[in-house]
Amino acid sequence: MFALWDMPAVVNVFVSQVLTDPLTIGEGANWRNVYIILGVTAGVGALILLTPLWHFQRRSELAHANGTRARVQRRNLRWLLSEYDVMGALLLTLGLSLTLLPIIVARTYENNWKNPKILAMFCSGLVSLLLLLVWETKFSRRPIMPMRIWANRTCFGGLAVGFFLSVMNAMNYQYYTLYLVVSRDISYGQAILLERGYQVAYPVFELLTGLAMRRFNTCRPFIWIGIVIHTIGLGLQIPARHPDSSDAFVVVSQIIVGAAAGMANIASSVAVTGAVSKADVAIVIGFTQILGSFGYAFGSALTGGIWTQYLPSRLAKHITGEYDEYQAMNDPLAYIPNLDTVTRSQLIDAYADSQLLLLIIAMSMAALVCIVTALMKHVDLLQDQHAAYHNDDNGDSVPASQALELEVKN
Repeated sequence: MFALWDMPAVVNVFVSQVLTDPLTIGEGANWRNVYIILGVTAGVGALILLTPLWHFQRRSELAHANGTRARVQRRNLRWLLSEYDVMGALLLTLGLSLTLLPIIVARTYENNWKNPKILAMFCSGLVSLLLLLVWETKFSRRPIMPMRIWANRTCFGGLAVGFFLSVMNAMNYQYYTLYLVVSRDISYGQAILLERGYQVAYPVFELLTGLAMRRFNTCRPFIWIGIVIHTIGLGLQIPARHPDSSDAFVVVSQIIVGAAAGMANIASSVAVTGAVSKADVAIVIGFTQILGSFGYAFGSALTGGIWTQYLPSRLAKHITGEYDEYQAMNDPLAYIPNLDTVTRSQLIDAYADSQLLLLIIAMSMAALVCIVTALMKHVDLLQDQHAAYHNDDNGDSVPASQALELEVKN
């Protein structure tokens, strides 16, 4: 089921490539057109999906099991704020925004990280995250993620795998398209097609891994195999990102990383849902998606910080003549054609050094993934989750053995 969610992305891979060049290159082209299309498409898609869901939910609320009608219970604003943990969501948003934003924009401020505004923003983010922890553990009636799930080693490990894979994906591809355009002197459409082996292999191997897990009734080995192959693929991308490497080498390295990431991600998602009761499945599925988004946001911010802090030093090292640092970093496509051959080659070398650093950091995160997966227990994929878990007096799901012990004590 998880794998089928991502299969439509394969279509988007080729559609986006066809639309990229007409929207970004040529007379009258404007990159803002891309965001207009995305906004309209997302709005129409949301309307198509949410309208029938709202309709069926409304019918369910109005109808009793015996077919009679009942007055729908009216819920006030206080109930809404408590039920959806608005305070927790607000603290989480503030914490992430105020912590990640300084990483990206610090270089644009005078004195960089020594600037009081940057330090105040970053410290405010840390305080918000600390307040979030206190709120979620002490005061929230409906925490974003119940502590019983955090305490489950298999859930924690599986969620961490998804988070780190998203971080590595962001670090690996945040500036990769731009690098391909700069280093190979090709259009954005050609660069997108060249790197899309990852996006095609990812959902395909999710589906194949799902079928394999169903056949062998296990998921942990697929996580480990995926992480190992993913690390090897990142290692292969180091020589593949050399400006003189063949296009075939680039595509193959992308496919290896995408296949391994899809395998590890689907296996970790299945492990997480198999380690909780059916009452908690919706919670962990939702949080899997949330952590994936947070991981990509964190990875993007970290990548932006590294890129803006590290690339200037590499430009200064490689380029021997005069150059415009701002143009070289922020508008290379317009700046490079005006450079001589030697300076252009030196600029590409500086870009390559920055790509190498991002790849090395992404590879090092694989060690963290291996550690968290070692904490995970075997999940019996054929086990009846209703039989394995029961609800306690508070309505929380607990393992059947623990519920039996509590019943005996009482």
